[in-house]
Amino acid sequence: IALFAPGTVDGAGAPGNPSIHGGTPSSNVYLLDGLNITDPVTQTFSTNFNFDAIGELQIITGGMDAEYGSTTGGVMNIVTKSGGDEFELDGSVYWSPKELQLLAPGEVNDSNEINANLSVGGPIIKKKLWFFLSGQYVDNTSSTPVTQSPFGDGFVIPPQRFNAFYGLGKLKWQVTPWQKLSLLIQGDPTWITNEQQSPTVRADAERQRFLGGVKIVTTSETTLS
Repeated sequence: IALFAPGTVDGAGAPGNPSIHGGTPSSNVYLLDGLNITDPVTQTFSTNFNFDAIGELQIITGGMDAEYGSTTGGVMNIVTKSGGDEFELDGSVYWSPKELQLLAPGEVNDSNEINANLSVGGPIIKKKLWFFLSGQYVDNTSSTPVTQSPFGDGFVIPPQRFNAFYGLGKLKWQVTPWQKLSLLIQGDPTWITNEQQSPTVRADAERQRFLGGVKIVTTSETTLS
């Protein structure tokens, strides 16, 4: 979404991380409901996020307040959805099977993708306590055609499989008319098999990777009048 902002392009050497107004992909700040979640090692985004759990994405590319004075790129704040006084259920499934892909004569393609989303929210106690739950399951298999390989013409690169679950849970509590508390838990466990997909590496020597983490955010909002 950030790539639609004026002055923004996809970052060179770090796909998926925007370069804003000439800044590097590591010049940005990423926030989750106001909490800084920028990766402390790579200085890029640190979380794969369930799209259906996003209520709003704020992108600041210039004219920043003093609190962002150390930022030489842009600021992206993910504002998550919350439950309300009415129950809401939302779901979607996207499927892209290899059988529906147009292939050239003799081309072999073993690419498949399934993306399923489910979100539910509503009141636990009306006008007092609300909940919101959201989950996204991703199963993506992609293959790379072989042109040359030291293992012979019959060598086939094993497909890469990207398997992940992005989950989010949120509670909001209106303690008093002037005091509101919220608790958010978000995680993104991800498994990647045959990550390199190299024509010079056999399947049993391919790199396998597990990544992901959990974030817990608590917020207190006080209104004085």
